[in-house]
Amino acid sequence: MNNILHYVLWGSDNGSYWITEVNQKQYCCIECKSKLSRDIINDKFYLKKMNYDVSFTFDGFLIGSKKFLSILSELSLEGYSANKINQDPRYKTDYFKIEFNRIIHIDCLKAKPQIGTICELCGQNKYVVGAHDYYLENSPRLDHGLFRTDLEFGDGFEKSPIIVVGIESAKLLLAAELKGMTLDSV
Repeated sequence: MNNILHYVLWGSDNGSYWITEVNQKQYCCIECKSKLSRDIINDKFYLKKMNYDVSFTFDGFLIGSKKFLSILSELSLEGYSANKINQDPRYKTDYFKIEFNRIIHIDCLKAKPQIGTICELCGQNKYVVGAHDYYLENSPRLDHGLFRTDLEFGDGFEKSPIIVVGIESAKLLLAAELKGMTLDSV
């Protein structure tokens, strides 16, 4: 346990898309299909798989249950936003689109991701894939907090940041037995 530097949070696939119109230029680059912003409102979003506390859409947005949000509040975290999604009578709880805003940098020399060329239209890398673990720059060990990586991994509209969790925060998340959540040690 002493060699663990931090954890990476994964969630189950919830079978949904946050952005339903990826071909519309207000959401995604028409050249490489990368999202132009993560601050996208979707009042018509419908969560297809409702049995998870932590899940991700196909296009890389974290959807958390009321239970997950209460754990985040318990951790007294800073640097995240939670926007309630429209309530549907079929939902058993409230759900939220959650974004972590505190950025932590990937050590590209250690993690060795494959980074695609820069799109001439939007200025983003067309893809970022294949990292070995998710080593961080200048960070021997993280104890508290949840962060997002500076790089967004994936290709096109599926790109999203990796969620990095401090060791003590991971213990509390694991103790909550959240459905759909996996934490991998780095």
